[in-house]
Amino acid sequence: MKKIRTILTAIAIVVSIGAALATGQGYNCAFQQQYIAVGGTWVPVYNYASDYVCVAAYEMCTYYRPNPIFQPNMYVPCREGRYYMVW
Repeated sequence: MKKIRTILTAIAIVVSIGAALATGQGYNCAFQQQYIAVGGTWVPVYNYASDYVCVAAYEMCTYYRPNPIFQPNMYVPCREGRYYMVW
């Protein structure tokens, strides 16, 4: 009986660690290079809060490239809001 309880406890520990890792924070696009669309071209923007901010609105502020090597022309929305440069 003691052997079965030890095995079940070990299984419970492994499952709980796996569940904790599976529900982690995940991928955050804000740490990638950000771009804005200007006149049909993509312009890189630099440091958030020191060079630009995204003020809450119902539009996309910046985009990023999830796979720049194999899909260099694919841009995906990242930050929501209206883009403003900080002077």
